[in-house]
Amino acid sequence: MKERQKITRFDGISKWLSNSVSESEDKRYTHRLLTEDKSQRDIIINELILIVQKAHEDARYRLRKLAGNSLAPFGDFSKSDPSDGYPERLNIISRQGYFGEIFSGIIAENFAPFGQDDWEVPAFLFRFHLVEFQHLEFLNQTEEIAKKRPGRTGDDCLAFLRNSEGVIIASLVCEAKCTTNHYTKMIAEAHKKASGPHIKPVDIPQIIEILGDYDDPFSSEWVDSLRVLWLEKVNINYERCDLISYICGEHPVRNPTWISPEKPHEQYTAGRRLEAVEIHLHEVENLVISVYSQPASATPSVNIYTQIVHQPDDSEFAFATSDVIVEGEVLQNEMTQPSNEVIALATELQKSLAGSRLTPAIAKLYSQHTRLRAGGKGLTGWREDEAGERLNDAMRLVEAAFIQREAGDTNWRNGMLRAGELFEWLSHPQLNPDFLPISLLAAAVYELAGYPARAAGLLNEDISEGIESEILRSLLKADFPSLLQRLTEYWATATSSNFQTETSLLWDDTDTDADRFNKLIVKETASSLGILCAKMRWGNEPRLERAIEKLSDIAKVLLHGHDTYSWLLGKLCAEVTSVYIQTSLRHHLELLSQMITPKGRDFLERYLRQSYQKCKALAWRSQICGIERLATAESFALCTPTGSGKTTIAEIAILQSLFFETTNSNNLSNSDPLVIYLVPSRALAIEVESSLSRVLKRSTNNNVIVTGLYGGTNWGPTDVWLTSEQPTVLICTYEKAEALMKFLGTLFIRRVSLLVIDEAHAVQFDGNKDSLQKSESRSLRLESLSARLFTYIEQNNSRIIALSAVASQTENALASWIENQTNASPAKTYYRSTRQLIGRLECLPARGFKINYDLLDGRRLTFEEDGQATPFIQSPFPTYPPAGKLETNKSSGKRLRPHLFWTAMHLASPDDKGQQRAVLISITQQIGGYAEDFLYLLNKKWTKISKPLFFQPPSEPEKVKIWEDCLRSCEDYFGTDSREYQLLQKGIVIHHGKMPGLMARLLIDLIREQIVHLVVATSTLSEGVNLPFETVLIPSLQRWSDNDQKYIDINSREFGNLVGRAGRPGFGTEGRSLVVLLSTESIEQIKNTKDKYNASKTRDKYNSLIKNLTVQSNENYEISNFPSPLAQLLLHLEQQWQSISLSSSQDAFLIWLEQTAPLSYNNNLSEA
Repeated sequence: MKERQKITRFDGISKWLSNSVSESEDKRYTHRLLTEDKSQRDIIINELILIVQKAHEDARYRLRKLAGNSLAPFGDFSKSDPSDGYPERLNIISRQGYFGEIFSGIIAENFAPFGQDDWEVPAFLFRFHLVEFQHLEFLNQTEEIAKKRPGRTGDDCLAFLRNSEGVIIASLVCEAKCTTNHYTKMIAEAHKKASGPHIKPVDIPQIIEILGDYDDPFSSEWVDSLRVLWLEKVNINYERCDLISYICGEHPVRNPTWISPEKPHEQYTAGRRLEAVEIHLHEVENLVISVYSQPASATPSVNIYTQIVHQPDDSEFAFATSDVIVEGEVLQNEMTQPSNEVIALATELQKSLAGSRLTPAIAKLYSQHTRLRAGGKGLTGWREDEAGERLNDAMRLVEAAFIQREAGDTNWRNGMLRAGELFEWLSHPQLNPDFLPISLLAAAVYELAGYPARAAGLLNEDISEGIESEILRSLLKADFPSLLQRLTEYWATATSSNFQTETSLLWDDTDTDADRFNKLIVKETASSLGILCAKMRWGNEPRLERAIEKLSDIAKVLLHGHDTYSWLLGKLCAEVTSVYIQTSLRHHLELLSQMITPKGRDFLERYLRQSYQKCKALAWRSQICGIERLATAESFALCTPTGSGKTTIAEIAILQSLFFETTNSNNLSNSDPLVIYLVPSRALAIEVESSLSRVLKRSTNNNVIVTGLYGGTNWGPTDVWLTSEQPTVLICTYEKAEALMKFLGTLFIRRVSLLVIDEAHAVQFDGNKDSLQKSESRSLRLESLSARLFTYIEQNNSRIIALSAVASQTENALASWIENQTNASPAKTYYRSTRQLIGRLECLPARGFKINYDLLDGRRLTFEEDGQATPFIQSPFPTYPPAGKLETNKSSGKRLRPHLFWTAMHLASPDDKGQQRAVLISITQQIGGYAEDFLYLLNKKWTKISKPLFFQPPSEPEKVKIWEDCLRSCEDYFGTDSREYQLLQKGIVIHHGKMPGLMARLLIDLIREQIVHLVVATSTLSEGVNLPFETVLIPSLQRWSDNDQKYIDINSREFGNLVGRAGRPGFGTEGRSLVVLLSTESIEQIKNTKDKYNASKTRDKYNSLIKNLTVQSNENYEISNFPSPLAQLLLHLEQQWQSISLSSSQDAFLIWLEQTAPLSYNNNLSEA
């Protein structure tokens, strides 16, 4: 390692200050007394001034940088340089504080604390403002902000001890005080703060940020050393030491010192090695004034890290204020490249904290967060310091992710995602007593990780108390219309006459300097974000690069604030703006816009504007994967989990196909293109038609026909789309599409430009050969229909896009089928916009409840090393009231229903913040019985008791109309005595496969508009329908099989479909699925042997499903191949043919198959 450079080397200090040292008996406490020889002051003053000016040079540079390139829409409010008057015009108390911090660095580097003379101070973090970025536009509301000011501030000065290899083996955390008069309380405060629990100083990331701006060997070595210390586990050879520096102008009379020379102060409780340094100076205030009296512009400008000295002239100042780096300085925008050791440490940290499973410590945090969020008591084994430890883990993961990104590691977002989860789980008020901006940090990190829906969901759930910045909340939710509105409101106030007349120096008036600096930060931030809004809304914005650079400059200035986490938030927000540009839907559709007609480009622009207004201006990672395949203009399969944004890909594909620029002369149709959208169920068809109508008709000014063909509300044989020359989108169920092809196919087949198959995994054979023989297999129907459509589509050079939400290891086979080529690859990602939580609702004896959680995103939730303890919530709801005959029913399933309904009502009720969440009771069988029992409880047994308020009739005019229309339709279809109508009046939606099309559409609108929050539905609603349910309750793990004529267990794929519906992107971060089970205590009390066996079997089935859905068990997934129903039918026919013909020749079978008429059902082949 090169010779060390000390930035506070003070050659004359030994002559100026006499040094007296004493130690405690155990050698762990040192007291040092430094006494001034005033006659030497004039000799050393110039050297002291140079050290002070050098120390402040970093902050000056950042202030000058902040002034350049004004982006204010109404002109600059002040022409002065923000660095003018800093620090010499600050009030004397502030300057004394800075002098104390610098002097603690002088002590560290010149007086060999603890006998070590190699302590080094890499940089100073002067805190010259109180800006808390999280309060942005509320910065001037000082009285209210003071109540919520973060309780954690950084360290006054840091010094480090490095060995010959550059490895940091000790940290010296300095707490500095400088005062004219002696204050006992000040000494006590210093010792108390020095007792902080962090072994690694919390300001290390900020020091790295400052040094990272310099491209020289000194800074690069320090960045590597500090990163290694910050990222790796605490080494047994590493030590944190503490130093108290107390400069006082009043000298003691009775005793020689103010601080005890024998033992540590009683307020120091850390138990580490401590050195208390007492500096007795004369006329402290005059000394500080003398040191700071020389303006910075008149002193040599020094790079404090490389000791490059030059004298700035007017031209250099002009460059500095226009964002150009002065020649001679070595500042750069890019962080120093990390070393291989640092990259390896960052990768190892990510693997250990953000790997394939939650560590016990992180699972424990999640359990604590879950309990507190549910209003319960925390874990009995939770320690107060654990929240701080997990917060440090999150900070380290963020730093590691940035390092991995610099190194080109594509997995860097994994660490960001886990950091976002840690921040989110730490944001609960009981885990955040210091009022840190953790929710905003979590949202920013989620955006960087590529999960904007989680960021929006978190901030929509976390209702601010009115002091957190609404500008930043809108930014981090990617709610650009709201952000633009907030900025407009700000500028309407900011351009008032009082603001415009402020032209004096920023630091000129001690009473208003903080206010002016706050206004400068807000103005520069608002200017930059306004340009971002313009870019996201209209696309073209030449000032964008300058705006992003300005936000980065603001973050650099925030390095010098009292709130460490405010700086991190500023830095992350600057990073987020860059990510928004890279992930904007507009950016990713630029290539596709060149592939469509001018008319199509107009429609695409309307679509983008509509997406902007709906807060869908960003493309998720899963959507980017699909858009990239769309750009190839070829067929493909898109395989992503539920809630990953496949609908958006379908919408874009439809627009692309309807207005595709083509010179294909083989297209024999003169009419505009037709898109066929195949869906498995009427409920999904209704939902898709409603969604596409809203999107396409508004985007295309009603020039596109969107119609349904599913036994729906408005189709007939002479429907206008058959003869219309307008672009058309036709939504069909498999059965209706098959009928359409038979009777009217020749009228439209040549118009088909795109075939979209939603829920394409439905083509997978379910193993039921009987349904194949009877032509009742839906998978066979889909495959045969698709095969015929594929033939025509290939002739027209059209495309096929399959959308599949289930990851069942069949994606490659599905892609090969769609693309008609072997070894085809699907557009595949496991990206999911919300977390998926799976657990049990345990039904206890005496009408009690308990919730246990087992899986989070396919990972086991265990927070004890033995893997036994999982998160649970004891008594999440009050016991339910007496339920009459249901409690004595011989069926355990019936006895569970009071638990089920009571739970659903509570979960759908407003929480303590007034928010309601949608709950789906997913019924696999006999929905009528559930509806009957629900009415029995509400109308008879629970009529007079106090129930959860889960429904209130709407008051907004638009919602009132939907509600009344739905009630009238329900009355018309079912009558006022029906279960559907009675429950709907109470705010409970019953949805099943026999629901009329118009009624089903109105019910979906009720759910989507959040008019009702409790839904009881069969799988016809949950299968593929994109509706907002935060919680799915599953009362049974069996379903009725018509083919087997008995109840059978649902398999892992079916269960995955059910739990996959939980989650509401943009409204929450998590979807929760709870299987309703009898607890083991309740099972033990069952007297009927068969009923007891069935209840135990259900718990075993649940455990088996959890095992199959666990990430580590994916290789054992139940369905590991892709059996074709048509192929299975042919194989079955061949077997039966061989048994009759007594021939094993496959060629003979194929000849027979081609020549023989279809066999009747009564043929003896059906008996096999």
